[in-house]
Amino acid sequence: MVSGLPDFSKYVVLKSSEVTLDVDVVGSVTLDVNIVGSVVLDVNIKSQSVTLNVNIESQSVTLDVNIASSDVTLNVNVTNASITVNIGSPLDADGNLKTSIQSSVQIDVNIAASAVTLDVNIKSQAVTLDVNIKAQDVTLNVNVQGTASVSIDNATVYLNVKNDNMLTVTKGISSGEPSSYTYNLAYPRGFLIRNARGLIRRLSVYMQNTNTTTDKTVTVKIAILPYYPPIYTFTVTVPADSSGLIDIIRAYYGPQKTKPWNYDTMFVWFEADSEVRLGDGNIQGYVYFKDEWYTEGSFAAEISIACKTKGDIPVSGTVNTIQIPNSSSMVVSEHVTVNPGGSAVLINIEGTGEVSRVYLDCAGVNQAYVKLKITIDGRVVLDKYLSWIDLFEHSAPAPAAPVESYQWDNTSKTYVFAFNYTFKFRKQFKVEIFNEHDADTLSVLPFCYYDLIM
Repeated sequence: MVSGLPDFSKYVVLKSSEVTLDVDVVGSVTLDVNIVGSVVLDVNIKSQSVTLNVNIESQSVTLDVNIASSDVTLNVNVTNASITVNIGSPLDADGNLKTSIQSSVQIDVNIAASAVTLDVNIKSQAVTLDVNIKAQDVTLNVNVQGTASVSIDNATVYLNVKNDNMLTVTKGISSGEPSSYTYNLAYPRGFLIRNARGLIRRLSVYMQNTNTTTDKTVTVKIAILPYYPPIYTFTVTVPADSSGLIDIIRAYYGPQKTKPWNYDTMFVWFEADSEVRLGDGNIQGYVYFKDEWYTEGSFAAEISIACKTKGDIPVSGTVNTIQIPNSSSMVVSEHVTVNPGGSAVLINIEGTGEVSRVYLDCAGVNQAYVKLKITIDGRVVLDKYLSWIDLFEHSAPAPAAPVESYQWDNTSKTYVFAFNYTFKFRKQFKVEIFNEHDADTLSVLPFCYYDLIM
């Protein structure tokens, strides 16, 4: 007890227009303060353990507490090993702060720390995210559903854009007449192909002309989607009283050679009359009736699209410097012997870069018994027998064909496969070969030219 002051072990009520109260306590204390009026409260506490609960209802508040007010400025300056803050709702099971905002918001965040990990998930009609980062090493992972506009200003920028390699998108039946010709062209009919970005190397459709005396002309239109205007329009002739595979586009042999296609979907439709029919197959079909397109059955066709990439995200704008592959090298080894029923890894490159040439000098086993497997970043992009890689029309004159095959000695079964094709990889590029002959031994000399980003 301090001499001259009230007994603070009991409740004390002070009623005055102005009160200055200085309290110096050494020891444990419970202090309840209820103030009606304006107040300036400076509290300095030095203690090993402090619990401070403050509830304020006011027009304007500047404080680091739990507040119900129309105008709040919250300043927190903490020098401590760790801090736990609850805003809006409790922390989740992992101790992370969860904040849910239902309307528009502007959040300014300034962080000065040695290491920062910031995960942001935004669902909104429109988002503008301004990020100013000053750091030696920055990793920015962005997943955008929609159209993204990116502006980057820096000395060196590496854009790691999603880029899946795919050699071909092959649709339709492989060979032979369809079981029936069901769909007449009294109304336009068509089918939709997805993941179609690339080079159209083959578009052939099974058609039948039921007229026994007159040839029929069929108009073929290729658009992005139903109702879209066609990008390509062709006409083909179906001879009278005939049925079979009609080439519309075919590399080196067809009436139309290869055609580029820079879209993820491709819609092909046909216009003629009821005497022309399309064969049944395994391509999802549509029919046009009374100004509407309806899904209907399937069509028989052979389609081959050579794709350099699938699922590209276009990048446009100005970047001061883009890192390019800066380490070039070659893979050349001695002849690799593959015993009957065996296999071998011919090329295995780890890192990020691109392969521009692959040559395989083979001998000893017929192509029909040799299988080639190419794996990029853990994903198989080619797994076929060498004799089956005619999807690329490899017998076409060089250097047009992306895959070429040369065989100059049938007796010793000596031949070379050349991939004039760019493979992009982020983690690994691997080429394996399999000898499935039960008696002959395969000899392979691999060659590969590649660039790595260091």
